[in-house]
Parts: sequence; structure tokens; C-alpha cells
Amino acid sequence: MPTGEDTWALVAVLIACPSDNVSRQSVTALKLLWGRVSEIKELQPKLAKMQSLLGELLELHEDITARLSEDTNESVQTSTIGVELRQRVWEPFSKVLGTTISNHQV
Repeated sequence: MPTGEDTWALVAVLIACPSDNVSRQSVTALKLLWGRVSEIKELQPKLAKMQSLLGELLELHEDITARLSEDTNESVQTSTIGVELRQRVWEPFSKVLGTTISNHQV
């Protein structure tokens, strides 16, 4: 790819022949092309920064997902323990309650 100086040197040569319509069209095309190349060069650092930020965002998302998975597993374990505890307590409690109610009804 030619440097900016090379491009402008070529433009200067083409401008030196103003009677040539093709030369004028070429100058216009080269100016537009060079403008686009300059815009692309300006965008490259921004795109690199965006890529870096997206990488960091992905890492953060993975960290959150891992933590959420751990919390969900802990919640399931706690819930399971709670159900087991309720079953263990309910059976003796219901017997005591039933006996107490029976004794008071007599």
C-alpha cells in the first residue's frame, strides 16, 4: 500500500495534466480512496480497544455465571436439607400432636 506521501505525489502528477479528464477522475478517486484508508486507520485502534473490552466483558460474564452456578447448587442443597429436616420433624411432631389432641378429646 502506498504511503500518504506516495499517494499525494501521484495526485500531484495527475493534477499536472488538467486537460486529461481521466486524470481528474483519477485524482478524485484517489482522494476518496485515501480518505477511506485514513478513516480505516483511525478505526483500527478503536476496534482493538473494543475487542479488549469485549474480552473483559466475557471474562466478567463467565465469573458471574460460575458464581451463580455455585449459589444455585448451594440453594438446592439447602432446600434438600430443609425438606429432609421437615420430614424428620413432622412425623414425631404429628404423633405428639395427635396424642395430645386424642387425650384432650376423651
